[in-house]
Amino acid sequence: LHSFPTRRSSDLLSIRIREADESLFDDEIHLCLPPEDSPKYASFEGGIEKKRAWLKKRLAELGSVAQIAYHERQPIAFIEYVPAKTAPTPVDENGKTALITCINKPKFEGKGVGLALVQTALDRLRQLDVDQVKTLVARNPHWITGGVYFRKGFQVEKTFFKPKGTEPLDLLTLNLKGKQTPITEPATARFAPNVIDSLPVHIVCFGSGQCPFNALVESKLRKALEKFDPRLVVLEVLDSWENCKLARECGAMNSDLLINGRMPFPGPPSQEQIEEEIRKEIERIKALH
Repeated sequence: LHSFPTRRSSDLLSIRIREADESLFDDEIHLCLPPEDSPKYASFEGGIEKKRAWLKKRLAELGSVAQIAYHERQPIAFIEYVPAKTAPTPVDENGKTALITCINKPKFEGKGVGLALVQTALDRLRQLDVDQVKTLVARNPHWITGGVYFRKGFQVEKTFFKPKGTEPLDLLTLNLKGKQTPITEPATARFAPNVIDSLPVHIVCFGSGQCPFNALVESKLRKALEKFDPRLVVLEVLDSWENCKLARECGAMNSDLLINGRMPFPGPPSQEQIEEEIRKEIERIKALH
């Protein structure tokens, strides 16, 4: 248990950080969900058990999986980390590498919570004899950006460019043992779509138990498919953590939808967006023939 009076300003929080074990998993999981009395809650329920199983498996792999921040005895934020070799993110490993998969602090931006969580995670990973830590961040401020990590000494190691102009994702790295070697020219990696120009439209839905939100996306996808002739659309649902090699090759580092080899959505799509993209793809292929 760690106590952090976060920075000196009076508007920042005093928090306690606890390492997650199975008794605390629900505290972490429900930070990803709408309130139980919300009409949206039912759409996430399918992901709760998957998330619990995902946490349990990752905990067994490394001996630690997350740190949870509490304020006035209520969970307010968490940070997760896993062994990089079992994750779908394409990481070049040297020694024992951990990957920070998520920081979730929905209502406490700018209050020092993220910095405290990162520091606690790094301290714990050092105890676990981890050599280096990596994380994948977006540049869009709507998502987790690199700001909190840069303040802890992380550097950009590689930038991934997905097809069709979606925003790049930066892989950040921090050496926990020895001197940090400056990275002046980060590497780049570009994922090319494996385009399919025939019917039926082949949809691959990459998801996982890591985020209950995946259950909502899959539900929207299945409802969208009800609008189409089943002879024109084929769906394949894959767990990116169980199909790690394929997910890395496709660049499906988070939950992603591939429609005939393309990744048309930079973020979680609405049902209407999915329907429109499938309709456009069917029309495109019919026009070819």
